[in-house]
Amino acid sequence: SASAAETAYLRPGEVIVCIGDSVTAAGVYDGFLQTMLDRLYPEAGIRVLNRGLGGQTASAASGLLQGTLKTERPTLATFMFGVNDTRWSAGDEEAKAAAFVAGLTAALDLAEKHQVVPLLLRESHFSHGQAPDAFATRVNVVLDHLMAAQAALAAERGVPVIDTQGAYKRALATA
Repeated sequence: SASAAETAYLRPGEVIVCIGDSVTAAGVYDGFLQTMLDRLYPEAGIRVLNRGLGGQTASAASGLLQGTLKTERPTLATFMFGVNDTRWSAGDEEAKAAAFVAGLTAALDLAEKHQVVPLLLRESHFSHGQAPDAFATRVNVVLDHLMAAQAALAAERGVPVIDTQGAYKRALATA
C-alpha cells in the first residue's frame, strides 16, 4: 500500500517558499503550514521557507523569489502582498492596483519560467475584525480594490487564490 507521502500532490523533499511583506515575515501561516505537512507526511521532508520582508510591496516579489531560486530551488511559492501596496492612504486606487498587478505579474512570470507553482494569498484588512476607524475604512477600500485586481489576474493566469481574509473572518465569527 502506498504511503500518504507517495500519493500526495506534494512530493518528498519539495520546498515551498512563502513570499510577502511583514504579514508573511511574522512567521504565522508558514509555521502552521510546516506543522501540518510534518504531521501529514512525517517522512516526506517537505520544507516551508519564510521569505517575507517587512515593508515590501508586490514589486519586491520577483526579487524575493529570485534570491530563493538560487539557493533553495522551490517547487511551490505563495505570494501575499497588499497592505504596503495601499501606500497607507486612501485614493489613487487605479494607479496602486496597476503597480500591484505589475509586481505580481513579474513574480508569476518568474515562477512560470522556473517551473515553480504559484499560489496567491489574499491579505487581511487593517481592522483585524474590529470596528474599523475612519482611517482603516478608507485604506480597506484601497486594499479591497487591490484584492479585486489580484483576483482578476489570478483568473486570467489560472493561479489559485487562498482567501486568508475570508478564513480570518469565519474564524472570528465562530470565536
